Amino acid sequence: MTSKEVREIKRWLMTGLVAVAAMAMVMAGCAPAPEGVAPPSAEEAPSSEKAPPPKEETQLPAEVSPPEEEVPSPEEAPVPEEEGPPAPTLGTIVVNATLDGSPWSGGLDYTMSGPATMSAITVPDSFANKPIGTYTVTYNSGGPSGAVLASITPSESQTLPVGGAITFSLNFTKSVILSPTGIGTLNVNATLDGYSWTGNVNYTFTGQTGQGQISGTSVPGSFTVATGSWAFTSASGGPSGAVLFSVTPDTIQTLTPGGTITFTLNFASSLGTINVNATLDGHSWSGALSYHLKLVGTNVEISATSVPQSFTVCPGTWGLIVYSTPPLAFYVSTTPSVVITLTPGGTNTFTIHFHSYSTISINATLDGSQWAGTVSFTVVGPETFSGIDVYVPYSTQVRDGTYTITYSGGGPAEAILSSITPSAAQTVAPGGTITFTLNFISVEIYPPPPEPRAQ
Repeated sequence: MTSKEVREIKRWLMTGLVAVAAMAMVMAGCAPAPEGVAPPSAEEAPSSEKAPPPKEETQLPAEVSPPEEEVPSPEEAPVPEEEGPPAPTLGTIVVNATLDGSPWSGGLDYTMSGPATMSAITVPDSFANKPIGTYTVTYNSGGPSGAVLASITPSESQTLPVGGAITFSLNFTKSVILSPTGIGTLNVNATLDGYSWTGNVNYTFTGQTGQGQISGTSVPGSFTVATGSWAFTSASGGPSGAVLFSVTPDTIQTLTPGGTITFTLNFASSLGTINVNATLDGHSWSGALSYHLKLVGTNVEISATSVPQSFTVCPGTWGLIVYSTPPLAFYVSTTPSVVITLTPGGTNTFTIHFHSYSTISINATLDGSQWAGTVSFTVVGPETFSGIDVYVPYSTQVRDGTYTITYSGGGPAEAILSSITPSAAQTVAPGGTITFTLNFISVEIYPPPPEPRAQ
């Protein structure tokens, strides 16, 4: 039906209602019959009532039509959007198991926690129509006979996407020989250009005390292994186009019962070189020295135990931390700075400067001859120290620089300090020696004069 037809029907209905109302008024004697409508005859009037006297003709008001409601045409009417099927909010979780790298099936007790909680006692298994979100699998018991759980890959926790699927693989091994002292955890992580990286990389670790060998194909990885010493053996793959430049904190670590060790494989998309040298008293020095190179803003840190040494590392800002010194020496400075910026393909050098400790000796004389005993003094310089009733000759090691001695008491009886030689202020070179000599002279003590006799 068109909008025009609707309007005509409404107008027809309103006209009929007005006519009916007018007829009712005529029958009630309130108004004359409208033109074309005959008033009721006397016979039609009720017998118990007389016909009302004629009244003056009253003009009916003009017909008033109600406001017409606009009905939009079919072309103008809005078309409701069709609602599609609701977006999926569920996904699928798959749990598998391996034994020394090969698929394994059988009894395995584990729990899955997250937006939904599930428990199962066999693998492989699949859980469909589970709410999206992060799930964590926990191994309870079971698995291949005589094997230990080495890792859960790609991770113990994963996030189930909308309409997607995630797979947990519980990896068992019989190649690890369990230690009678217990087991612990060996974790493997990776970085790329100093920042955490996850993905596929093949690696192997070997027990140094007969524990066997473990291998992994992705990072992060976690393995339950026998305690003892474990060494990084090899790695291949990793980030595309990157090079493995270090394993930190060291390629060999010792695992204690119930403990955890973590190996981090550090990859770089490009490389540079950092040299570390040292000097002692201004001359080139080589030997045992403990220090770390740290990539600023990251967890990448390389340990070293000697100088000179050269390191192939990723570009970035590197800092040097020194933990030891050559024998009888102290740290002075690092040049050009303790922090340098290495560019791709570039070379930078840290030079660590040390000075040998110097020696200060304190002697004493009495009337020109060597004297031994206790004196009190204060020495001020790059290092300050003092002594009370210190037995001389006395010596101590200090940093190089200028020192001044002040005598404050003690020394030979019946003597006074006459001089300090060669000077009360002296400069000692790195690794050198200076001597302060306190020179005392005897003084004659005269008895008091006798009291005068009474006369």
